Amino acid sequence: PALSVAVLRGIAGAKSAHRDLTPVWTMPGNEATTGHLTNQFHDVVAAARISVTCATYNFSSTSSMWDALQKASEEPEVVVCVYVDAGKGDPGGVKARLPRANVYRSANLPNGQPIVSHTKFIVVDHEIVLLTSANFSYNAENRNIEFGLLIHDSGLAASIESTMASKR
Repeated sequence: PALSVAVLRGIAGAKSAHRDLTPVWTMPGNEATTGHLTNQFHDVVAAARISVTCATYNFSSTSSMWDALQKASEEPEVVVCVYVDAGKGDPGGVKARLPRANVYRSANLPNGQPIVSHTKFIVVDHEIVLLTSANFSYNAENRNIEFGLLIHDSGLAASIESTMASKR
């Protein structure tokens, strides 16, 4: 009985572990008063020392995210992995602009139907997760109201990375 109580307390403690969550916003002009999504992206990617894994539905040529990802991919010790939707995201164009990055496109179902990859996230160093509604595009970065969460959670980061890797 004592061992069972200790195990149950351990499970309860793990489940109640505090995670650092920060809301981040993008809004036209200077409307966002807390957490700026575009700045958060640049800051977390610039701080990468091991890896950057990201996904977007639309990675447009006008996005300011290109510079941050290119700089990270040029760091010899940082592995950059980008997932894009095959139909909307132009995986070939992403690879051309980020030649040192690993670029993956969304797959097809066994019946040949394309899978739409609408997820948008950044995982840095297997620990920091930025989940967002924003595509990597000028409009999302400057004109739209977009919301995201900056989360420090290595378990969540590992789950996202392994799920995406399993769908290559």
